[in-house]
Amino acid sequence: MKMRWPFDRFDGAVCKASLKMAISRARMRTNRLQNSIRLQRKEIAGFLREGREEAARLKGEHLLREYKLERAMEILVTVCELLISRLSYLATERSCPPDLLSPIHTLLYCEPRLNIDELGTVRKQFAMKYGDVFVESAVKNAKQEVHFKLVHALSLAPPPEFDIQQLLYGIAEEYCISDWKPSIPLVRRLARPIRPATSFRG
Repeated sequence: MKMRWPFDRFDGAVCKASLKMAISRARMRTNRLQNSIRLQRKEIAGFLREGREEAARLKGEHLLREYKLERAMEILVTVCELLISRLSYLATERSCPPDLLSPIHTLLYCEPRLNIDELGTVRKQFAMKYGDVFVESAVKNAKQEVHFKLVHALSLAPPPEFDIQQLLYGIAEEYCISDWKPSIPLVRRLARPIRPATSFRG
């Protein structure tokens, strides 16, 4: 375990500033993702019109990953805002308050998985506050405290074929492409991809 010097103490001001910067970066990433998503939906519509279903399907798989990343950024912002509002309370408690265990684990889980530098600073602050074992447990989700929506959003598993076909169907409807039909039966019609609520407590 890494040795800590006496002056290595949790600094609420540093943590707060880093959380605010993380929010700013996450929102910028979200804006870029949303622009990319709009362009990709238009590109997929072009593939469907041209009868290039395999190209549309592959692009759709990539697009679903971007939707998931957008969702992860939204959850991260929510968690950062929650922790900023509770930092004064958190700083006075020696151990992690039970009601903040899941948000802190969720934030730490993001650190190695999202390219946001300030999360590294926040991780160091929580390591000074609660120790390296606590942080490593959160990063690995060893205690299953990370919000399940974030775990799903950051999963590397490929999307089910049903979700891809459902996405293509929604794009075909949006762009009035009537001569394309999904290759598998869909249970319900959707005008856009499924977007679960991103509220941290939802």
